[in-house]
Amino acid sequence: MESVCTALTKCSDLQKVELYFGNNCIDNKGIADLTASLESQTKISTLLLNFYLNNIGELGAQCLSNCLMKFKQLQNLELNLGYNHIGKIGAQSILSALAHCTNLSTLSLDLKHNKIFASNLDQQLCLDLTSYENQLSLKLSLEYNSSKQFYQNQQGELGFAINFINSSIIRSLDLGIYSINDQEAYKLGSILANCNNLETLTLNLKDNYLLQAQGAQNLFSALSCSQTLQSLTLMMQQVKIGNEGLVSLSNFLSKCHLLSKLNLYFNLDNIGLQSIQSFQHSLSICSNLSDIVLELAQMEKEGIFMLGNAFGNCENLSKIDINLDYNQINDEDIEKFSQSLIKCSKLSWLHLSLIENSFGLKGAQKLYENLVLCTNLSSLYLKLGRNQHSEGDLDGEQIDFDSLTHIIASSEHITLYDIRANQYFY
Repeated sequence: MESVCTALTKCSDLQKVELYFGNNCIDNKGIADLTASLESQTKISTLLLNFYLNNIGELGAQCLSNCLMKFKQLQNLELNLGYNHIGKIGAQSILSALAHCTNLSTLSLDLKHNKIFASNLDQQLCLDLTSYENQLSLKLSLEYNSSKQFYQNQQGELGFAINFINSSIIRSLDLGIYSINDQEAYKLGSILANCNNLETLTLNLKDNYLLQAQGAQNLFSALSCSQTLQSLTLMMQQVKIGNEGLVSLSNFLSKCHLLSKLNLYFNLDNIGLQSIQSFQHSLSICSNLSDIVLELAQMEKEGIFMLGNAFGNCENLSKIDINLDYNQINDEDIEKFSQSLIKCSKLSWLHLSLIENSFGLKGAQKLYENLVLCTNLSSLYLKLGRNQHSEGDLDGEQIDFDSLTHIIASSEHITLYDIRANQYFY
């Protein structure tokens, strides 16, 4: 650290600085020395500081805050303080400093695992964005900041997030939250809907065990007022969204007429076909959809066929990344699904994972033959490992799908990048 500080003091007119000090046992004194060497670099416009997994506390955070306020020309900032112990006071000092960085257009702030809400929430943290001069692309990671007691009381990070994102200047938002309950989900959705310039939204709620089906419904219902989104990513793998939640999501998606990119990571256990049909319909009317990523665990087989039909109705769809592992798909199911892909006339890139299903060589052959008929398909990634034909002549043995790759190889327009059989993938 000493040599870095010495080198920085000898530099003049730096405009871009990137410093990576993750997992280096840096304490408050180390931060104080580093920030002292940076303070003279007032022309910095792009700054990346990665202090992930160190020993930085409140005093170190305050040193960083004092330093940030001197960078009047700062436009792009990435600050990673994850897995430290800055606490609420340290977090508030960082936010107060950021309120003065009014030229920022890109801000990434990682504060996970800092015990920010380990005590009480009598004074919520906030960042005033009203003086910002540019539309903002914001990434905020707040996971694992509440004590066990606060998790049990169903309180946590949302109070911080609400005050942080309540602004119409946010153009892009990537938000990670660990503890959020059903009632707070509606509040979050309402606030996001009021961000009337929001074009890109990523919500990472994948490890959120407080959020249940009602909360998912509340979130999607509130979000239905937002119609400016062009890109949407929802990570909710541990949330059982239920039939009502999926229907609410479908209603929301049907109003996103500008949506071109959609990434969904859901558990669809115990979801009825009527709800899946509603989801199918919402995808079909997203006329601008060109890029879709779906990870759908425990989906009914009939629903998979409906999903394929929805793809066929998306006339601009050019990229599909879909994970259908562990869904009991048989030969007939995979044939029907792949037939629907032929209708995607603009499809050029496909990643299809079908690990741990129930189709055999017959189904795989139909899959390959139908994919060859996708005339614009040029890049193909397949994962077919650990499939067992439930009624075939292999008596439950693992199937060697490599013997069928010649079908794709004979195609002049498709490059098969990935085919792995009889393996687990994580």
